[in-house]
Amino acid sequence: MKIAKERHAPCPDAGAGGPAVRPRKLAMLALLCTAAGTAAGAGKPPEPGFTFGPSETIEHDSNLTRTSGEAGAPEVSDTLYNTSLGANFNRDYGRERVNLAVSLGRVVYQNTTSLDYTQQALDAGIVANLPLNIDAQAQAAHHVQMVHFADIGAPIRDVITSNSAAGSLAFPLISGLRAVVGGNAQHSSNSGATLRFQDTRAAEGNAGLRLESSSGNHVDVLVRSVHATHPNYIPGVASANQAISPGYDERGADISGDWTFSAGSRLHGRAGYLRHTGDEFDYAPGPGQIVPAGVTQIHVNHNFAGPAFDVTYTWQATALSKIDFLGSRATGAVGDNNFLSAVTRTYRITPTYQAGAKTEISAYALWAQYAYASDPLIAAAAGLTGAQALRLDHERDAGIAVDWTPRRWLEIKADVHQEHRSSSISFYGFTANVVVLSAVGTF
Repeated sequence: MKIAKERHAPCPDAGAGGPAVRPRKLAMLALLCTAAGTAAGAGKPPEPGFTFGPSETIEHDSNLTRTSGEAGAPEVSDTLYNTSLGANFNRDYGRERVNLAVSLGRVVYQNTTSLDYTQQALDAGIVANLPLNIDAQAQAAHHVQMVHFADIGAPIRDVITSNSAAGSLAFPLISGLRAVVGGNAQHSSNSGATLRFQDTRAAEGNAGLRLESSSGNHVDVLVRSVHATHPNYIPGVASANQAISPGYDERGADISGDWTFSAGSRLHGRAGYLRHTGDEFDYAPGPGQIVPAGVTQIHVNHNFAGPAFDVTYTWQATALSKIDFLGSRATGAVGDNNFLSAVTRTYRITPTYQAGAKTEISAYALWAQYAYASDPLIAAAAGLTGAQALRLDHERDAGIAVDWTPRRWLEIKADVHQEHRSSSISFYGFTANVVVLSAVGTF
């Protein structure tokens, strides 16, 4: 049983976030996007004021479902077209900055027409400097996106709707030291009838201290607490529901920061410790499930605890080139509910070259290892033995992208990349070749 996750391009800043790494957690401490996609990076910052415009994206995927091609897991090749209209509003009002981004698009699949859907994105935020030198910020988001098929293994139509709201305050204590408090609430729902048991509600609170330097660098020390529930959980039901508990709690502590060493050298990082509890449940084995004789009830324990870190270093090698390095270790769900205690290690390098005033070329190479309950303590806690405790996946992704702006109002991007995953259980391996061409107009 695999968990539903949104299909999306990789995060432009994969260093942001914390130990929980997958959308199911919905604490939205997103660590990184190991799903491959464009290497174009964060793109250009939004223009001040109001802008709007259409966009068209054509994407061909040789293995849409990210399956091995073995019996029972055939590869599905398809081309999809995304026609959308977006608008952005960014403006400063005294000591407040307001931003709003809206996008509405229709995604059409050439062959698998049952997957057609309407994509939605709404992001709003405000950053303010209040009296008494208090910094405040608030964000809200609404997204409607197709599931990432790597977590389904079949072209099942499941459109995920996620809503979130977050806010934080930072106020001075003594010179160079500020207190930070914040929180967020999130809800995610699945349109697929067989996946609605994965709907999640989560709330997080965090608090800590921020040490600031006169140059604007800062280091945060935070503790946080997350409580999440699966509102459609059905106690004792086998099949799909055997992989989901009623909910879970998380407690974590992190030290993170942004530090600029020079004009061409910047570090963003986080290191912490996470404890995941309450993720236990019992179910009766379903028809055809292989269990020891006499077993009528199975207890599943997906609790875990462990360190996590992610560090992104940006080196501006020359005036026209830069290189981003990322390294991370995370413990948590990686998409497969049968192995929620996987340890994921990821390394990525992303060079970018400004080939001219209108052209930027970027590439990336990613190496990842997924050790599914390979830690003996985690394996024992999850009740995994033998081959289950030893499953090891390796992923190698690479791509190159060109971003061309022939006119002030027109941006054209082309991206080619390959995703390859090998596994000690061959059924879970796959290779996918993806070509993307997009044009964006901004007025």
